[in-house]
Amino acid sequence: MNKQNILELLGGNKRKYHSCVISSFSFDFNYFETRLLPTLRVLNINNTIILADGNYLEYAQEQCIGEEFKPHRGYSFHGVYTKGVFHPKILFLTGEKDGLLLIGSGNITSSGLNGNDEIWAAFQFNTKEENKHAPIFKEVWNYLKSFESNLLGASIQKLHWVEEYTPWLTKLPTPSGWIEKNTYTSIRFIGNSSTKSTISQLMEYVPQNSVENIQVVAPFYDLKGELLIHLIEHYQPQLLQCFVDQSFESLPYQLDKAYHDKIQFYDWSDSYEVSEDEKVKKITRLHAKLVQIKLSDGTTYLYFGSANASIPAFGENGKSALNEEAGLLIKQSNKDFIKELGIEANHRKSIIDYTPPSNLKHQNNKIFKSIFYFRLKYAEAKGDKISIKLDDKIRACDCQLFVFDKFDNQIEKISFTTEKEETIFITSQLEDVFKVQAIEIETNRTSNFALVHHADTFFRSNPQQKNSKLHQLLNGEIENYSSLEKLMSYLSSNWGEFQNERKDSKINIRSHGADEPKEVKNISQEEFMTPSEKSLLKQLGVSSSPTNLILQFLQSVRAHLHDQNIESGIEEEELTKDESERGNDVRDDLPETEGEKADYKKTLSYNTFIISKLDKQYDKILYDYLKSKDTNKKIEFKITEEEIKHLLIVLEVIMLNYDQEEESEDSKKPNIKLRLLLNGKLNQKEFGLKKFLMTTVSKFLLIANNNIVTESDDISIARMKQFKASLMSYILFITFNMSWLPDEEKYKNNLILNTLHTLKIGDDIKSYQSIFNQLDKYLDEIKFLDRDILQEIKYLRKITLPKYLAWNNEKRKPLNEITDSDIIFSTSIGFYHLVNKRANLNFDFKRVGYDYQNGDFLWTNINMGKNEVREMVLF
Repeated sequence: MNKQNILELLGGNKRKYHSCVISSFSFDFNYFETRLLPTLRVLNINNTIILADGNYLEYAQEQCIGEEFKPHRGYSFHGVYTKGVFHPKILFLTGEKDGLLLIGSGNITSSGLNGNDEIWAAFQFNTKEENKHAPIFKEVWNYLKSFESNLLGASIQKLHWVEEYTPWLTKLPTPSGWIEKNTYTSIRFIGNSSTKSTISQLMEYVPQNSVENIQVVAPFYDLKGELLIHLIEHYQPQLLQCFVDQSFESLPYQLDKAYHDKIQFYDWSDSYEVSEDEKVKKITRLHAKLVQIKLSDGTTYLYFGSANASIPAFGENGKSALNEEAGLLIKQSNKDFIKELGIEANHRKSIIDYTPPSNLKHQNNKIFKSIFYFRLKYAEAKGDKISIKLDDKIRACDCQLFVFDKFDNQIEKISFTTEKEETIFITSQLEDVFKVQAIEIETNRTSNFALVHHADTFFRSNPQQKNSKLHQLLNGEIENYSSLEKLMSYLSSNWGEFQNERKDSKINIRSHGADEPKEVKNISQEEFMTPSEKSLLKQLGVSSSPTNLILQFLQSVRAHLHDQNIESGIEEEELTKDESERGNDVRDDLPETEGEKADYKKTLSYNTFIISKLDKQYDKILYDYLKSKDTNKKIEFKITEEEIKHLLIVLEVIMLNYDQEEESEDSKKPNIKLRLLLNGKLNQKEFGLKKFLMTTVSKFLLIANNNIVTESDDISIARMKQFKASLMSYILFITFNMSWLPDEEKYKNNLILNTLHTLKIGDDIKSYQSIFNQLDKYLDEIKFLDRDILQEIKYLRKITLPKYLAWNNEKRKPLNEITDSDIIFSTSIGFYHLVNKRANLNFDFKRVGYDYQNGDFLWTNINMGKNEVREMVLF
């Protein structure tokens, strides 16, 4: 038995483990985020589930201020509510071939894993080795799975992933009695159950006769010493010794005087053996829990784990305990575990004074209980919805749900009635949602705060082995642009694989102008909160999709960089300055070292490569269509989420690089800085933003016209709406944030209208409020803003969008009756400009996304057949 930091037992092998299930009484979000989570990420552990005492977890969430959390949180945490407290301390790590089990006394806090005196046992498993203690893994896994009902929403899938990607876990042998570790040592797992308490199991497995002595180490005792009395009455030991930490006032001061002479107490600070070098550091809090029972024949039984020396923890013989506890019972011949741990009773310093101090506050009675009128047990965001799980004891009442971001700003207030335990809300600002709280309107009584799980972030926690390298890249800390450069390198080198992802997906789809969709049952509220694996995958999409992982990571990077700007000292009033100055000094996160600048430029290079791949893909799709010169010919390609996410990835990288500058290489102007991302010209050879909009983006819009499909369930539809809104926001911002020459205005208007049409997200102005909110965010985040961008956004809001939404009622007429129009709309093409009417009633069209020829984007000599069109006048 060695004294060491428990985290060192996790090792450093990045290929051993992929999942981790943790149970604890208390939980410290700040410690977990800054210390334990980075350790797990270094080990490439993506799938993490935390079970903690429900009341304590409520308290921990009350203390959160938002700064603790990294932007790509993929772990889930769940409160377990019992008659007493949920108290087991377990770390259960699994991999494809390996496992690690840690079971002991420490909570998931700084003191629990680093500062206190704790006791842990560690067991390793490997499929290639003989594993005599494999049954312990089986018992502990079954114990952890018994709390599955406390997991809700997408978290259920996270638990299923543990077994799905750990093939050996379901093949473990079921123990029958003692587990023989070697000739001298046997082990049992002991957890409180509804039928057997810990004390009942001790009394069953440890012989009652010939007990020489019992030694107890614990930080907390019953005030009346009830557990100690049970041990004395049952085992009749010659001596019972207890080691206590007097600095925390945990003596059983009300112990019956009849037992004073039968029990000896020793202070922890006088009993623990340390070296001279350790004496300076020695004063640490006792938090280990163990009971050693030694028989006269030399056999020793040692129980250790989470249970304090109390009846709520151990229970009574024949009765279930109040607490959930977990520990191990070890039997060995001729062994003194207490001595091996360096613990020794100092008979000259035994405690005989049972007089309690005047200011006694017995620590064992400090149990966190909810002080709120009603409880939010769980909150989750997915699609455009927030779901909350209410305490089942709440009566029906009218309430309001307050939604906050991570800076404690209230961003939404939603009225609801507590008629059901599960309640679902529509939200327009999902990406900013951090925590929620409910308030009863009539009495103004409040619920606890509940931090919101974002189901979409769980995509990245899928431990599927084929994404292992990608996970390693995504799980790195966001501190500089080197990790971003590596990610883009990986993305570009594996782009062909990502492009083929859609081939493996079989979905029931619906689209405008397509065949009628198959009837699919919408997901119920019950499924929303406790879904089956099948319905969950329908809600979340293909969870192992690398494009999901990468897109969400890039979005979190950009959000994180913006958060850093706010935290670095930029005052709120700076963001409300004169509109002409907005954005001019917001970005202070740009790379400063030459290495960072090189990494930053590489991201652009890789992004340009991916754009060229998209261009080639779009050209291939459009080839037969454009060659046919017939608008009645359908484009044989359906745009799914994957295609939209491919383009979103490119746009995310562009936004991350938007403000990057480099020093001028002109020796005469050494101090001049030049932007790396330039507007450029319409069809220049090198990359430019105008060229990107006029070709890549516009080709996508041409293909996507009437061809965007999605699954038929409500969740998928909402998710697609969110993706389309993100894509529209990016395109509009980049379009507005550049200068257009007078003869280029028609291209800009064409792009804007086709963006609104192809990515349509609603039928009224209110539906587009999220777009304007996002454009406002970009104004605050981006340093380089065009002088006319505010006017452009205002024009969109006041003129272009209202005209577009009202234009559907315009009368259709044959194209040959159009005499003079700036912009024309055809269902098959979208918006375009009529260039020339030929003698045979064929036409020449101008539309961004067509081939660039003779200084224009043209499709010539086109047969429109009997298609009817509508005119669109913007000015």
